[in-house]
Amino acid sequence: MMSKPPSTQGWNPQPLLKRLYYVPDAPKMHRREVPFINIEGYLEKLPSGRKKATFWNAWKRRYFVAKDGILFYYQNNQSEKPNMKLPLIGGKIEIMDPSMISVEDGGRESRSAGMLGIDDGKGHYVVVRCPSRQEAERWKEALESHTYDDFTSQYIQPWPRPTNPTLLRDTLVIDIGSCSVRAGVLASQPTLPQVFFPSVVATNRETKAQIWGIEALMPDIRSTSSISFPIRPSHKISKAYNIRIFSVDLNAVSSLLQKTFNDLKVDPKNYNIQLSVPRVLNPHTQAELLKILFDKYGVKSVNMTHQSILALYAYNATSGIIVDIGERLDVVPVIDGYIVDGGVSRVPYGGYRITDHLRQFLFQKNISLINDIDSYIIRMILESICYCAQHYNTEKQRCTMNPENFEKLAPLAEVFSDDPRFDTFRDMSPQNYREFMLEI
Repeated sequence: MMSKPPSTQGWNPQPLLKRLYYVPDAPKMHRREVPFINIEGYLEKLPSGRKKATFWNAWKRRYFVAKDGILFYYQNNQSEKPNMKLPLIGGKIEIMDPSMISVEDGGRESRSAGMLGIDDGKGHYVVVRCPSRQEAERWKEALESHTYDDFTSQYIQPWPRPTNPTLLRDTLVIDIGSCSVRAGVLASQPTLPQVFFPSVVATNRETKAQIWGIEALMPDIRSTSSISFPIRPSHKISKAYNIRIFSVDLNAVSSLLQKTFNDLKVDPKNYNIQLSVPRVLNPHTQAELLKILFDKYGVKSVNMTHQSILALYAYNATSGIIVDIGERLDVVPVIDGYIVDGGVSRVPYGGYRITDHLRQFLFQKNISLINDIDSYIIRMILESICYCAQHYNTEKQRCTMNPENFEKLAPLAEVFSDDPRFDTFRDMSPQNYREFMLEI
């Protein structure tokens, strides 16, 4: 006869949620083995991809700046916005033969100048001309220091959170996701978020008062409230894009924004807002979000950007392919900061599917974790003991021969008062996912 399954009805998830939503201190800054030699000054350039000057493709004098692995050029030294941004890491710099200068360029002075070919290794090639060969050697040495293959130094690296108010700007960065909310005050240097909490709300059944975040999941609050996740994909599928449609409770989002401002201890009327939102929010929902921010909170301005584009900016890039593996899996191509809609792919495989599949296996072991609150327990199990095998077939064979070497216990004593013990089982991942071992 099957025993009664352990219950989480009176479980206090606060210790677990504080671990899941802990914001660590900024990590130690990565130091390059070969330091950057930053350099700037006027050079002449040919149009991108050209190696010879002609009447129609003549040399143009521009102001160049090489800094932190990236080469910029501006119209002049007073320009604020660059005309070009060329990543140099992984690229190649070469001295070019003066004989490549064509007749239209003319003159012995031109032939005495030094020419450099700059290849970013990704299909972009630029030819520049220095006043002398000595100057070309100086630029070559500096630019080559930026080509050293150390990609981690090119990523945006967070700094410690500033305590001096003069280092903070009048802009709030708010990232609204289906599972979590992150926010902070923009500083002069990149920092980790100051606020990080689950996007869950408890609505009191009688007073209709709303409580957000970790506090919403406390046992006494849950017993008198309805729990909801107001920023989650619905089960409806868009026929045009073959993706789940986001169903957003705008009244709940309004109180979410209020909690964010309260936690940051700011008056939104004094700030601009950089709002990061899921890509599939429809235009009506986006317009309503803007209306709430302007009409109710009176913010100075709002810039609403897709999460995929902002993720790319974290790597100091404006073009690339974003593979976002979260609750679902998104593949988003971005060119010069714009999403290529025709190339976007979204499939319902990710954390949500694995969590649901694991829930079914736990139920077979007489562990009933069926509601949204219980999902945090499953998430803790996934994050603490699951892994992706690099050599799946080899590890599967090793596990079959010596299963004890793959055993790992999940700390569930803080969840179930009677400290249940479960035997080993194999978790078969859903559909497109490989099988992986999970021991409880």
